[in-house]
Amino acid sequence: MKKYLCLLPENVNGNPDVSMDGATLFVSRGDMDFTFNINEVAASIDANNQKLASLVNGAVVDALRHTFISKGNIATETLSHGRTDAVIIVPFAGCTDDDIVLLVNGRHDHADIAGFEKVTDRPSELFIAHMPVVEFSVVQDAGGVLDIGITLKRSDGSQIIADQDVYLEATAGALNINRVRLIGGAGSVTLDLSGVPSGTWLKIKGGFKFFSGAGELEMTA
Repeated sequence: MKKYLCLLPENVNGNPDVSMDGATLFVSRGDMDFTFNINEVAASIDANNQKLASLVNGAVVDALRHTFISKGNIATETLSHGRTDAVIIVPFAGCTDDDIVLLVNGRHDHADIAGFEKVTDRPSELFIAHMPVVEFSVVQDAGGVLDIGITLKRSDGSQIIADQDVYLEATAGALNINRVRLIGGAGSVTLDLSGVPSGTWLKIKGGFKFFSGAGELEMTA
């Protein structure tokens, strides 16, 4: 599990003081204190599904689902459900512990916590940085019907070998399917451009059920 201590600006989120004792995370904000067993929380998360689990005021909240429904963002999630003390990211279905990310919010001047990397990035920024990238390529153009290859990659460019649903939309033409199941991190769809005027600019976008902006392909018909 990748572990980050996010150093919040002064007077943000109650300037929480956090510490770790083994797998137990202690959070103190003056007005409230919470204790989380990270292993227990991680085990309760279904790693067969993409997940952003926020530890908010002593409870685990599925932030991806909530922010999708409200069309909000991480800030909206925090304001709606309380202060977020930590976040566990399961970036893709069936990922191993090496790909799971733990983000803990701390004071801007927080002391080191063993095993954690100090960062000044906000959790939302780290979330996007660790989410999979959907990469497109035109494999074949058969008389106006394009064979589009799709691969799932990490932000460092390495391919993800996992089975994952990817949701698609195109601004022109007709996709043969709008939700494709990638097997071993790869798959393909076809885009029929019959009837699309030559020279038309179009875009194919790919993402996941609760996170749509994972990749795109722009082209001209």
